[in-house]
Amino acid sequence: MKNLFVLFALIFSVSMFTSCVEENLDPTDKGEVAPTLPSMSSMMIPFGEFEDADTTGLVGGADDRIGGYYHWFYAASNLVIWHTGLALHMAVPVASFGEAFNHDAEYLGQGVWVWEYDVNIYGDIYTASLVGELLPDQDVSWEMSISKQGGFQNVLWYTGITDFDGGKGFWEVYKNPNNPVKALRIDFQATGEDSGIIRFTNATAGSVDLGDYIEYRADNDNNLDFDRAFDVYRAANDNLLEIQANEANENGRVRDPQHFGDNDWRCWDSNFMDINC
Repeated sequence: MKNLFVLFALIFSVSMFTSCVEENLDPTDKGEVAPTLPSMSSMMIPFGEFEDADTTGLVGGADDRIGGYYHWFYAASNLVIWHTGLALHMAVPVASFGEAFNHDAEYLGQGVWVWEYDVNIYGDIYTASLVGELLPDQDVSWEMSISKQGGFQNVLWYTGITDFDGGKGFWEVYKNPNNPVKALRIDFQATGEDSGIIRFTNATAGSVDLGDYIEYRADNDNNLDFDRAFDVYRAANDNLLEIQANEANENGRVRDPQHFGDNDWRCWDSNFMDINC
């Protein structure tokens, strides 16, 4: 899965157009071109060294059975849960969206473009139709409909809106193609060069996890001791778990009031061993 996770830097190249008057946005006389596809990193969190952690049986344990590595393993175990869930729910959205970069868009008129193509996902053939529309306020609206060969047809799998320069936006992702329901909302924002924020929120109505989220922040601009951060929020008990780490050195710290019983940080060094903060 590592090849699925990259830093987010979303860049769009779309032309300015009048926001108050509806008119024919023909590319031949208005200079309009297809919007640049958003970065694939708008759908992914780079979990880094936490991604391959072997945390079997650790989640929920409050003892020190991991010896001198407990702080890092506790942080990793909570991220692995989200990493596994996102890898499952985002497999089709990520793969179908990634294939769009290999195809040209067709102009439909009125500022609407469509990318249509087939994509092989784990041996199944899907037909994808990605529509990008230039909105009057200079935002870009996106809709992805997917059909499975021999299965469901023309299912709206995800939608999204980004601002004109691609600095921020959101996706709404659906699940259960035979009876689609909203599953996730993804909010993302660039805050500097190779820096930004992305949050995945559980949006499934009726779910016991509704409102839970994981947020990832990268800061490469301010020479911080910890340039990576993860927040894991549980809505049911209003608990925020915080993880901060240095990407290059791999040292970090974790704070979880509910689990540890206080607001103190627990730290680990570049060898993932427990140390005093």
